[in-house]
Amino acid sequence: MYSIKELAEKTKKLEVLYVEDDFEVQQQTARLFKKFFPSLKTCDNGLEAWEYFQEKQPTILITDLKMPLMDGKKLIENVKGFDSNVTCIVLSGLSSENKSDLQADFILGKPTSLESIKEVLNKIVE
Repeated sequence: MYSIKELAEKTKKLEVLYVEDDFEVQQQTARLFKKFFPSLKTCDNGLEAWEYFQEKQPTILITDLKMPLMDGKKLIENVKGFDSNVTCIVLSGLSSENKSDLQADFILGKPTSLESIKEVLNKIVE
């Protein structure tokens, strides 16, 4: 397992899109993600994220599920339909029963911890 410093070095060039409709949660979590992804792009809803994704095609999508205009499940379906190689991470407070039919590669509970993020990033960079 890589250290935080090693992970930051391995992930610094990845293009990452983070989608969260709760501004306070978005700001707090984005600060944590920027340790690993300096070029992190944030969006406030699924529709905005889908439009950005089609234009920039980032390699990782991190999304909430319950959002206005387009929910995270539909966003992931669109992204995977466009490019099945994109790594999709759900960051949600919903129970595990609600997540069973998602096309996500990883699912993290909200609030998430640095340890959970490190675990997922280690799997991604391997």
